[in-house]
Amino acid sequence: MATLVDPMGAAYSLWQPYRFAGWEHPPGLGSTPQRMVLACDQPDRARRFYEETTGARLDRADFVRGPAATTPRWEVVVGVDDLDGVVTRGRDSGPDAVTRSEENGRPVVRLSSPEGLTVRVRRLNS
Repeated sequence: MATLVDPMGAAYSLWQPYRFAGWEHPPGLGSTPQRMVLACDQPDRARRFYEETTGARLDRADFVRGPAATTPRWEVVVGVDDLDGVVTRGRDSGPDAVTRSEENGRPVVRLSSPEGLTVRVRRLNS
């Protein structure tokens, strides 16, 4: 396994499977990873970088323009049935634990841990 930083400034990890080839989740299964999102100031350049260097299929990855003042980072998207319930429970963790915004015309809910790790949460099938 190796953790690197891409040209946009986002950390990413590469690994070579041995006995564990990775998780497989049926599409649309609640509370499981659905997609990965890289928000950065040059999303087209980022997509080209990953296509050219990894050769990986990027059909479950989104590259979006992020706020200029933030550090580029990958975030996992978790699909849930009860988005409002997740937001309510997240707010119980503190006032900064949940943020809402919009990206490409879609609502984005982000949960943040006290350590600064973030997860995007979206309603399944949205």
